[in-house]
Amino acid sequence: MRPGVEGDVKIYGWAVEVTRATEQERYCTALEARIGWRPDGAFHLFSVDITEVWCFAVVGDGHESRTWRP
Repeated sequence: MRPGVEGDVKIYGWAVEVTRATEQERYCTALEARIGWRPDGAFHLFSVDITEVWCFAVVGDGHESRTWRP
C-alpha cells in the first residue's frame, strides 16, 4: 500500500470544559437513559463546537478534497 492512500480528516472548532456540577449531572442522566451507564467518580466533560471539517482522499491517480461548514 502506498503511504497516504487512507486519506486524512481534520476537524476544526472549540472545546470548552464543562465544570458545573449541574451540567455534568444533566449529561450523566441523559447518558444513563440512553445507554444504561454513567461515569463513576470524577471525569472530564467537554462541550464541542465544530466550525469546519476537511477531508482529503486519494482517488485513483489523483485526490479529492472536501470541506463542510455548518
